Amino acid sequence: MHNTWLIVRREYLERIRSKAFIIMTLLMPVFMASTILIPAMLSGIKSGGTRRIVLVANNPEVAEAVKQQLIAPPQVSDRTPQKAGGSKSAEQAPRYAVSIDTNATDAERTALRQQITDGKIDGFLWLTDNDLANRKVIYNAKDVTDFGESIELRNAVQTALTKRQLAQRA
Repeated sequence: MHNTWLIVRREYLERIRSKAFIIMTLLMPVFMASTILIPAMLSGIKSGGTRRIVLVANNPEVAEAVKQQLIAPPQVSDRTPQKAGGSKSAEQAPRYAVSIDTNATDAERTALRQQITDGKIDGFLWLTDNDLANRKVIYNAKDVTDFGESIELRNAVQTALTKRQLAQRA
C-alpha cells in the first residue's frame, strides 16, 4: 500500500509540473469568464433608435390599450439610479413607434412579413381575438433575440389586457 501512494504522489507531481497543466490552469478561468460575460454584455446592448411595430388586432380597443402601454414612458422610482449628468425627469426618445392594423388576415400577415424583410417595419404583434383567447400572442420580427424587448412586449400585452378586464368588471 505504501508503494501505491508513492506512485500516486510521483504521478501527481509530474502532472502539475507540466507546461500543459500550468497553461490550462491559467487559461481555463479566462475561458469560463468569457463564456459567461460576453453573452451577458451582448444581451445588455440595446439597439438604438425607435422600433417600428405594427399591432394587428380584430378589436381596435385592445390594440389601442397595448399601444398606450408600449408608448408610455417607463416608470421612474426614487431608487432608479441617475445617469451621469442627467436627471430622472429627463425625457427619453420613445422606444416604440406603434401603428394599429385591424385587417387580421393571412394575406396581411404575409404582407407584414415582407415589410419586415424590406426593413419598413421592425416587427408586428398579432393580437387577434382567437389568439388572445388561447393566450398565444405572436410576435414576428427580423431579430427576436432581444429578451428585454420580448419581456417589454409581453408585459405591455398582459397589463393592457388586465386593465381592460378590470374595466369591464367595474
